Parts: sequence; C-alpha cells; structure tokens
Amino acid sequence: MKNLIHNREYISAILSGIALTIVICALVNHFSYVDLGLPSGTKWKTFNQYGYYTHSRAMKKFKNKMPTTEQYEELIQYCKISYNPDRDRLEVTGPNGKRITFSAKGQKQGGSRRGHKNEGLYWTSTRYKLFHFSYYDTILEESAVGGGERRHWGNSVRLVK
Repeated sequence: MKNLIHNREYISAILSGIALTIVICALVNHFSYVDLGLPSGTKWKTFNQYGYYTHSRAMKKFKNKMPTTEQYEELIQYCKISYNPDRDRLEVTGPNGKRITFSAKGQKQGGSRRGHKNEGLYWTSTRYKLFHFSYYDTILEESAVGGGERRHWGNSVRLVK
C-alpha cells in the first residue's frame, strides 16, 4: 500500500511537471519572435495580436512594433509564400528555412466578419496600408478606398522587432 501511495504521488508530480512544461512552451511561443533571415534583420512575432483593430487603435496600442510597408515588401520579396487552404493560412518561409504563418481571419465591419477563412488583412504602420492575402494573391494595398471608411474596419496585427 505504501508503494502505491508513493507511486501515485510520483505520477502526480510527473503530470504536474508535464502540464507546467506545456504552459511554459505555449507562453514562450506566444511571446517569441522568429528571425527569418531577412536582410534587414527584422524578427516577426510568432502569433497575431488577439482581436481586430482599427488602424488608429492599432497605432495607438502598438506604435513602432507594427511592421512598415517596407518590412512587408521585404517579406514578400525574400520569402517563399504559399497559401494553405486546408489550414486557412499563409505560410511564409524565410531564406534561412524558418517559418511563420498568417491566419486568414478576414476583417471586422461593424459587428460582422468578412472574408473569414478566405483572406487575411494585416495593418502596417504606414498610414492606412494593408498587407492583404487570399488564395489567389498576396499584395500590399491602399485601404483608403471609397473615402477611407476601410480604415475604421477591424483588421489583424502582427508585430515585429
């Protein structure tokens, strides 16, 4: 009986350690940046910021941590980019073989989402410029179309350092 109690405590300690390791790994990945081997040395955050942001809210909250148009252009120029429709995401592999993904979350217009699972729209720090991808294309586009209402729509944000 004593061995059974000891074994139970031992197994419980192992499981607690495994759970803690999983949590630590998730936190490290959430806060980590990836060096894709780009000429500028830009490191891209592993995950998006949670939620949808208007351009002004994103600029206020993240300031100089948001990528510039030039950093997205560098990503497009130097990385292998492919859209994975099965996983609803853009896969970006840098010159050094390291990889990040951009999820196709669409955008928020008022209370509804548009383009969810079909396209990704990410703000740049350049005034009202978007990094936009879909199954068919990956581009940088001007978002001030039709009087600029699109800058008030919610888009994704990916940070750099």
